[in-house]
Amino acid sequence: MRALIIEDELPAANRLQRMVGELDPNIHVLEVLDSIESSVAWLRKHPAPDLLLCDIHLADGLSFEIFTNVDVECPVIFTTAYDAYALQAFQVNSVDYLLKPIEPDALAAALDKYRKHFAGGTPADGKVRVSANGGASKGEASGAATPDRAWIQALLDGWGKPRYRERFLVKRGERLDYIPAGKVAYCYSAEGLTHLVAQDGQRDLLDRSLEELVSELDPDHFFRASRKCIVALSAIAGIHKYFSGRLKLELKPSAPFDVLVSRERVEDFQAWLDR
Repeated sequence: MRALIIEDELPAANRLQRMVGELDPNIHVLEVLDSIESSVAWLRKHPAPDLLLCDIHLADGLSFEIFTNVDVECPVIFTTAYDAYALQAFQVNSVDYLLKPIEPDALAAALDKYRKHFAGGTPADGKVRVSANGGASKGEASGAATPDRAWIQALLDGWGKPRYRERFLVKRGERLDYIPAGKVAYCYSAEGLTHLVAQDGQRDLLDRSLEELVSELDPDHFFRASRKCIVALSAIAGIHKYFSGRLKLELKPSAPFDVLVSRERVEDFQAWLDR
């Protein structure tokens, strides 16, 4: 079996090559490449390998770009330092991945999956192809298969977008509980403490400042109305004009103070509502 490794971290590349040789002496690593540019050039010049082991983050970008520039006629196993939650798309699209640091057992399982679905590097009924012009050709098998262009483009468009907080862990007496971010009505600071108010009226203390929360909460759903308060769109029950060009927000559950949008923030607040 002929394999090609694309990995820009030399220690990781050496370790992967060594593990491949230890697990299967019949696998011949043709070359180790470290960039999108060198990989595209190599794949254009040489026959396709039987298997491609490919890191996602390379020095000159995301390796998905390789597949938009050259036809790849072999199954691909991706390697990445990203957590499994961020890689659900790989499972859905039947693409194997190895989570760094790569463990021998995980690599062995991926190679077994490859052998199960590919004889001599290609499926028994034909090749799996990723074309720079789009689409997967005949012979697509379950297991370690190359993704089609639409999926690659979707990952390129979405990869690197910020991931916002999904829940808050809170302590209630001797009990720990959690609150989904979607259930938060608003957060505010008072007397040096940060308070979280849920949609059901439950109030808890958080061990973080409003400044930290601003970067953690999805700006599509939360707005910092003032230095004192961050509000969720779902909590706004009414908006009223107030003195000096400010706006007064009516929240549900009600807040223990007047929630005012400063005159300087009114324009941003209206744009946020009108998106």
